[in-house]
Amino acid sequence: MSGVDPFKVGVTHRIFHRELMELKRKTMAEVMRDAGYTLGIFGKWHLGDSAPCQPHNRGFDESLIHGGGVAWISGIRTSGSYFDMFIRHSGKFVQTNGFCTDVFFTKVVGEM
Repeated sequence: MSGVDPFKVGVTHRIFHRELMELKRKTMAEVMRDAGYTLGIFGKWHLGDSAPCQPHNRGFDESLIHGGGVAWISGIRTSGSYFDMFIRHSGKFVQTNGFCTDVFFTKVVGEM
C-alpha cells in the first residue's frame, strides 16, 4: 500500500500486530486522494483492524472489507461461514446476504 518494502514500514507478519504499517507512512491511496481521486477497497485488508489503521483512515473514501476475520468479529464468535457475513463497511459492521465475494462484486459493479 505504500510502495515501500513491508519490513521498512513495520509489516513483518499478519499476526500479533505485526501487520500494522507505520501511520507516518502515506499509502498510495492517500497520495491519489490528495491528487483528487476517489478511491474504494472491496475485499481483504490485512493492515490492521483498529481505527487508525482501517482503510477509511488510510486514504480510501469507501471500504467494504472482511472485518477481523471470518470466525471472529470484535471478539465475538460468528458462524465461521463466508455466507451472510458481518462485513466492515467504512468502519461499521453490517450484516450482508449471500456469499461474501458476490457481496463485494455487487457493490463494486453497483458503484461503477
